[in-house]
Amino acid sequence: MYKKQVTTFIILVFALFGWVQDGWCGPEKYVKRSLKQVKTGNLVEAKKYLRIAYEKNTADFGIDYVYSLYFLSPYQKTLKLDSSYSYCLSAIQKFKEEDPKGKVKYKSIGIDSSELFSRKDYLDSLGFSQAQRLESEAAYQFFLEKFPQSRLAETAKQKRASLAFQRAKSENSYDAFMAFLDKYPDAEQARSAKEISDLLVFENTAQKGKISDWEAFIEKNPNNPYVLKAQNRLFELATVDHKPSSYFDFIQKYPNNPNISKAWEWIFFLDASPKNLYQMEQKYRNFPILPFESRFHHRSSRLLTYIERKKFGLMNGNGQPFIKPIFDSIPEEYRCETVWAGFIKIFKSKKVSLFSLDSIPISEGEYDNAEFFADGLLKTYKSGRQGLISMTGYQILGPRYESITRINHNLLSIQQGNKFYLFTTKGQKIDIQPLDEIMPAGTHFAVRQGEKFALVSETDILKNLQNDPVNLNFKYSRVQRLSEDRLILFKETEVNYFCRNRMLVLDARKGDVYSDSPWGLLVKRIDDITVVDSNGVPFSRSFQALRIHGNQAIARYNNKFGIVYRNGTQALEFSYDSISLLLRNSFLARKAGKKYLIFETGQRVYFSGNKMPEVLRFSTGNTILSSYFIALTDSLDRKAVFNKRGKQLLPFLYDHISLIDNHLFSMAHDRKVGIGDTNGHILIKPTFSGTSALNKDYICVAKGKSFYVLNPFTKKQIPITLTAAAKPFGQSKWFFIVRIKDKAGLMDGGGKMLIPAIYEEIMYWNSNRCLVKRNGFWYFFVFESNKELVKAINSVRVLYARENEIIYEVESDKKVGIISTLRGEVAPTESDEIIPFEAGSNIYFFAGRRVQSSSVYNLSYIDQNGGLIRTQLLTEAEYEQIVCE
Repeated sequence: MYKKQVTTFIILVFALFGWVQDGWCGPEKYVKRSLKQVKTGNLVEAKKYLRIAYEKNTADFGIDYVYSLYFLSPYQKTLKLDSSYSYCLSAIQKFKEEDPKGKVKYKSIGIDSSELFSRKDYLDSLGFSQAQRLESEAAYQFFLEKFPQSRLAETAKQKRASLAFQRAKSENSYDAFMAFLDKYPDAEQARSAKEISDLLVFENTAQKGKISDWEAFIEKNPNNPYVLKAQNRLFELATVDHKPSSYFDFIQKYPNNPNISKAWEWIFFLDASPKNLYQMEQKYRNFPILPFESRFHHRSSRLLTYIERKKFGLMNGNGQPFIKPIFDSIPEEYRCETVWAGFIKIFKSKKVSLFSLDSIPISEGEYDNAEFFADGLLKTYKSGRQGLISMTGYQILGPRYESITRINHNLLSIQQGNKFYLFTTKGQKIDIQPLDEIMPAGTHFAVRQGEKFALVSETDILKNLQNDPVNLNFKYSRVQRLSEDRLILFKETEVNYFCRNRMLVLDARKGDVYSDSPWGLLVKRIDDITVVDSNGVPFSRSFQALRIHGNQAIARYNNKFGIVYRNGTQALEFSYDSISLLLRNSFLARKAGKKYLIFETGQRVYFSGNKMPEVLRFSTGNTILSSYFIALTDSLDRKAVFNKRGKQLLPFLYDHISLIDNHLFSMAHDRKVGIGDTNGHILIKPTFSGTSALNKDYICVAKGKSFYVLNPFTKKQIPITLTAAAKPFGQSKWFFIVRIKDKAGLMDGGGKMLIPAIYEEIMYWNSNRCLVKRNGFWYFFVFESNKELVKAINSVRVLYARENEIIYEVESDKKVGIISTLRGEVAPTESDEIIPFEAGSNIYFFAGRRVQSSSVYNLSYIDQNGGLIRTQLLTEAEYEQIVCE
């Protein structure tokens, strides 16, 4: 019985041992079996054991390891690399979570940490190689999704980003690069993608090119690196009409644009009408006064050239140096002329330095020469080429062009070789094919390419800056320029008249000759002539000849002459054998052997004499008065006078008639002279042997060899006999220079002698004094003291004359000085020579003299008030360099 019990116990123990092995002792046995089956290719059995093992312990790393082998077994019909890799990662994770004893349970079959990580590296490489074979963004993306812990993940990310960047570059669109940046913001290509996308959005905007496009670009892309270029483009387009109002509108509309200061600069240069900063501020709200204070001060300044140690400089009217004397030479025209502070050029080492409105060079020694081009612009020369710079110093066009011509305030014509190109005044090139000729006409241009012409408007040309193509239709075979805004354009048998920016088709005939006239287009045909007005309407009839004078024209019709108005209607009938212009709207006509004068009113006067009509006009010395009179002669050689309207003022009684004043006639009859006024009244019958006007109220008359002063209106005569004709004394109405016994004195209208007649000559100076000449010398005579000054003057020469002042050079003892009728002595009589030069409304003087008998010269700069600006001691060579002839 006991033996039987022991036997039963042993059986139970062995049974229990087997159960523990199969159940309690875990899945190791099945893992080992499955590994063996995988290696031998019995995948069905392997999977069965793996399932049993998994049911026993899901945390066993050996199961996942074998599964990794299973999915990538060469006996599989379909390899599943991602599943293999996933189980490998799971095995590693479970291995990390095992206790030390559990980590070695599969060491006998080679499953340990080394194997697990080696397996992972192998699968990594396998997966990466698969992505490399496909070499696509999607393949690397798949790799990264399926192999997230791969050591090659970073390389895969770089590959993925590189392929995506290449694809964006191949598409070369803003959206493609933005999509790249959205997906891969941290890629190493992200910076390049951002730069390219910024450039593309700029270029896309540039392709559109409208003002609204640039406005939108600036608003939506404030951080775009090309926003400054966009601001510049906006400035160029918004101010394409190069005038102050355009720049001011720009300032108001775009106050944050960085070109605001440049816009104010252009307003300053283009609008010189305000005389001070206050006026400028009133005209242009928010005008920045501070930057322009010195410029306004110098805007009307005139500078004087001076020399120190053989170097040239420029100083202002106070003698303060404006440009230091460090330059080798100055333009010759600067000597004895003041220099405008708005533009100055001065040379050093044969290179020009340019100054504008202040003493800071806007260009120093860069060019061979320069000249004023337009408001705010200078033309520069370098190596035979031309360019443009602003008077503030920035370059507009480099000196690389053969010639630059200003067509109008907006456009330039630039020549390169035999071709011409259009640019804006600010240097923007118009995208238009090279031209052989550019012919401006108003707001349009006739342009030639080869043998054909096209007509294009300035508006269409400027629209090109906003990417509107310039449509040039070269359809005209020839263009004739009539004037600044009129053209004739020939197209086969069609003739077009372009006038006031309108195109008119003419009723043309073969052989017609076209020319410009004050009335419109003059069309000459074989046997007639007509005028076409600005609306294309010709005269209602044509003429055989037409000669235009103001608002009337002499015309010939049916071989007879008449006068027509500017609309072609008849002003004088066509019945005359000839008509010629006498003056303004007065004409001389002949009909059937008779002569007629046609006055401005159309009134006709017959005259029988053989002498031509005489036009009587009075000149004040500076201007000729607009009123005039006409003297006619009859068959007895007697003269009469008519006014310009045809009213007879004096009858046919006189041998000679002249206008001695703007309101008095001198009439001669039987060698006697009388006086009449321009209203036709006889003031003095012909009783004198001669007359001359003194002023409005007095005349001088001659009786034989005696002369008298009288008032022709009152007939009152001053009872003093003169031996020569009296002369006016300045503008005085009461004093006269008279001669008694061949000596000069000064007499008033009452016959009183203010200066006795004891001098050789008397010359008016001013209301307080005059010059008297005695024994060949001039002396000042002062009315207040009734005495002449002691200082003798050898000669007097006018240096400068203006409305209320005459400035004289006076010489005494071989030395010269300056005296003004208004300011008195300007410079003492101590110089060898005096040289004046004008400065706007002012005048300056060089006063130079040799210091004793040396080779040193003393040169003084003197202003018009006698103020000493500067005194210099110069060598003879320096003196000759600075003083003009």
